[in-house]
Amino acid sequence: MSEQVNKDVTVETPTEAEAEEGEQAVQAARKEAAPPPQAPFNYDDYANAVRRGKLKLAEPIEDGENSYDELEYDFGALKGLELARALDFGEGPKDSFRLNDVQALNYFAAAAAKCQKQGGLDVVDIRERIGGMDAIKAIQLATVFFRASSRAGDSRLSKV
Repeated sequence: MSEQVNKDVTVETPTEAEAEEGEQAVQAARKEAAPPPQAPFNYDDYANAVRRGKLKLAEPIEDGENSYDELEYDFGALKGLELARALDFGEGPKDSFRLNDVQALNYFAAAAAKCQKQGGLDVVDIRERIGGMDAIKAIQLATVFFRASSRAGDSRLSKV
């Protein structure tokens, strides 16, 4: 079907069937170009990925008799009161939604001390003797685990 706009220009107007076919082609192209739907982020998997491990120390911790060049840690091994005590350490406001660096370092120290063999390092030894570069990673690990565990816990809540 054509339509005369002026004497020099003729515009082709598509039929209804052609317009429908064109719209279907556009929709198909959009589907092909669209990224596949992503599954929701799984915070349980993320928390479990950092829950336990070994931190190879840049600077070994010396306790007089032994030298430790790595620390095994397991945040999930801490029980409720142990966790609360680790998080209550230090000065400053206590926020149940965010860790400050002192709390995070103490949290890591508690998780690492829990994995020590009899007579190994305790929370105070780890917290006070860990090197600066290692403390940065320890704080990061504790903070990531804390936040991921909190978000994972949200999915286990239900309304009554």
